[in-house]
Amino acid sequence: MKTFLASLMIAAVAPSSAQIVFSFTNSPIGVPSNVFQQASPGGAVTSINTGLAETNYASLSRDGRFITFSSPDPTGAVTQLLPSSDLYSFDRATGRTRKLVDFNSFVNQPQGVPMVNTFIPEFSARSPDGQFVVFSNRLTTRTGNAEPRRANNLTVANTSSGLFAAIEEGRGALHDFTFSEFVGMSWTPDSQSFVTSAYITIAPGNPNVPRRSASSVTPGRETARSPAPSSSPRPRLTRTFPARSRSSPAFSPSGRALAYFDIFFPDAALLRAPAFARLIVADANGSTVRAQFAQGNYPLGVTWSADGNQLIFSIAPQTQESGSFPASGVPSQANVRATASFGNDFSINPLPGISGGFLPQFQLSTPVIGLSKISASTNNGIIEDGATTSFEPVKVGKKSKAKTITLTNTSMENLKDLNFSASGKGKGDFVISRPSEKSLAPGAVTKLKITFKPKSKGTKSATLNIKSNSSDKNLITIKLTGKAKK
Repeated sequence: MKTFLASLMIAAVAPSSAQIVFSFTNSPIGVPSNVFQQASPGGAVTSINTGLAETNYASLSRDGRFITFSSPDPTGAVTQLLPSSDLYSFDRATGRTRKLVDFNSFVNQPQGVPMVNTFIPEFSARSPDGQFVVFSNRLTTRTGNAEPRRANNLTVANTSSGLFAAIEEGRGALHDFTFSEFVGMSWTPDSQSFVTSAYITIAPGNPNVPRRSASSVTPGRETARSPAPSSSPRPRLTRTFPARSRSSPAFSPSGRALAYFDIFFPDAALLRAPAFARLIVADANGSTVRAQFAQGNYPLGVTWSADGNQLIFSIAPQTQESGSFPASGVPSQANVRATASFGNDFSINPLPGISGGFLPQFQLSTPVIGLSKISASTNNGIIEDGATTSFEPVKVGKKSKAKTITLTNTSMENLKDLNFSASGKGKGDFVISRPSEKSLAPGAVTKLKITFKPKSKGTKSATLNIKSNSSDKNLITIKLTGKAKK
């Protein structure tokens, strides 16, 4: 099956900023999946280890630091249709994963009622200010031996506490035969609102969501309540007609344009015919079809390059089941491609070094929390450049408990020429166990241990120097202090 129309020109081209993260799976249904990254155009593709076996529905924060994803519980009720999943956040600066939302906190189980719930978070987006995460989830409920009831929900949760700020229930399976509700979401750069595909209008001004108003691209309507910054008029979307839906909305880095997929189902009633899909960009000047795909090809996500000049998207053969064509693609056969966001160049191009994948995403802004090419952390969190690490007082000649410093390559480039040394008057009072690694691949981690062993009494201080070939900051320093007792 040809993925694109024969008239489209194919040529290898790399985005201007090749910091791309994407999902990959060998499963035709998309799960289990894991997340990968490419350091540079045409460079090696490496996996991102979140510490969990599955990294499903992965999304990247705007500053590139956090990956939000869904992963199933290791155990579940025998009667569950599928195991429930929890929502997690992986911090690329520290290499740590923490749970954002536990399905047990979402599902209200009435006492004494034989009810089984399956909660699966799917698409998500973290607000640029880091305070909230909006996510869709599929909730399947079975009471006794009754037929399962399926609902799609849209939830806004606080990233610190995991508490829910807002929950909106979708129209349900009867109104969502093409599964177009809440398929992808995107925040405006100012974190004031987000956009998602929905059949409902989400009321702004919810008192539980401070200064937030959720908006939606609404299938089956001519216009959409898709917000734009005050400096730009509201984007105008293309005219729609029955059996057409929109999915995977993505705001440009500036927030002044919106990319999304427009999908037409020739047989919306029974889905006996493959769908047609188009990639569209809408801004204050109207909308433009940037790509049109051959019938039977289905989109699986779109993102902008950091400079806003290119769209990177995934396209796959549409799923086929017993003669029908559900509203999904086959992720294991998906390809990542690029095209210009604006102008007269409508060619579709493969990305060098990336053959397959789905849900592609780019870092769109400068990190807001001290991300350099290399990040240092301890059990107490990130150590900023120039910060001080203190050791407990010990007697002269005795050793303190060792402190482990974890170093993470938070960039998309290979770091080389790693070197660790101590300087300062008290450098002989600190013992550094240096790692053997001389280089770090993107996302890779190494550790070194430091012990305070004073040779004489008094307060001791030294500086740990961490050098690399980083183009941003090739030297990170950490001050070491300790007090020696008699």
